[in-house]
Amino acid sequence: MSGIATGRRCAATVRAMAAMLMLGTGLSVSGCAGGAGFDGKSGMTTAGLPGKDETAGGGGATAAGMQNRTARPRDANAVIKAARALKASGKMVEAIALLDKAAATPGADPKITVERGLMKLEQGQVKEARALLLEVKPRAGGDWRVLSGLGVAYATEGDQRTAQRHLQEALKLSPGNPALLNNLAMSYMLDRKVEKAAELLRQAARTGQDSPEVARNLKLAMALKVSVEEAEARSVEVSPGSVTVVR
Repeated sequence: MSGIATGRRCAATVRAMAAMLMLGTGLSVSGCAGGAGFDGKSGMTTAGLPGKDETAGGGGATAAGMQNRTARPRDANAVIKAARALKASGKMVEAIALLDKAAATPGADPKITVERGLMKLEQGQVKEARALLLEVKPRAGGDWRVLSGLGVAYATEGDQRTAQRHLQEALKLSPGNPALLNNLAMSYMLDRKVEKAAELLRQAARTGQDSPEVARNLKLAMALKVSVEEAEARSVEVSPGSVTVVR
């Protein structure tokens, strides 16, 4: 394989990883800090989206039910459930607006800010999401989703060292969590630590949760490893004297 072809392959792989990082935010959870599972999307996850049992009715929630929930902004669980139902029906903007309104209420529950941060992160509002998650972190009661969300935000912004620190802290709160292992692995891949990434993805695969996303990311890690090895081999073949510098 030529150096040009190898370079193109590496670039394509990195572009695919970047796309996953921005779009892969579909983790479903049971409860605020329960077990995790993926919900059909690849790459990194925000670890803050509802499980199938949490959106009872999902997009089919009645208008009256929505109105009742939004009328009680101090009922954090009801507001979050309503926001998740809106999101499930494709109304992400309305879901975030609902959370923003509830968060503006004096004495609003920190859980609402956590949900706002995670949804804004999924929406691509990374800077604002990071600010919200940093703000709520001291009041989140050791919620691993906050640390995971911060990890995704920093990774998206290119600060892999800070991303990895937050994701490692999250793993201390939720050991063996496959979503966290996946997120940390993706950050390692973006940091060119492919071997570490592959090992974490193998750990995630061994948790017994059949996740096609983890399997797909592991294949990506192995493909990237091959690309890097080919590029390194090619660089060794090219001697300094054979390179012509065009000025």
